[in-house]
Amino acid sequence: MAAGWPRRGAGGRPGGGAAAALGVLLLYAAAAAAAGQSGQPGQPGQPGQATLQRGPLPARGIPFFPPNLLPAFRGEYLADEGRVVVYFTREQVVLPSGWRGVRCAQAPLVRVANEEDFTLCFVESGEAGYVLFFSFQSESFPWCAWTEAFLQRFRYLLAFTQSSSEVPFPAIFEYRKS
Repeated sequence: MAAGWPRRGAGGRPGGGAAAALGVLLLYAAAAAAAGQSGQPGQPGQPGQATLQRGPLPARGIPFFPPNLLPAFRGEYLADEGRVVVYFTREQVVLPSGWRGVRCAQAPLVRVANEEDFTLCFVESGEAGYVLFFSFQSESFPWCAWTEAFLQRFRYLLAFTQSSSEVPFPAIFEYRKS
């Protein structure tokens, strides 16, 4: 028998080296799992965050229509995947016939035709009617999840407005990346 056999590990116990290696592996696995849940940008299924960078600013006219003077408000959001521009108006609008509906869970959205950026329109009819436009830098942006989260927060804040001049753009909100 060689000296020191059986090998003694931590605390003088036999097999302590294997236990220490297993402990290191478990710590490594826990750290990797925590890093996977950290919500780093670009990870599918992780929460993204949108922050209002500018606005709401008064705007005269909505750029997705022929020249017009519709009173509106404009906001710019910064999200993990890029920039989103939002327009809001309480004016009634007639959507062009070339704009087609797109599927997005519960939100009835219409894609704005002939725009460089991926642009969508949402119309809320009824007593509290309003129209929102969302312009995304790319169609690869998780636009459906972003729009649904925005609308949920917007509607919540809208319930607290006391006049039609108040614009309830959320300052910050989270959305689920796809």
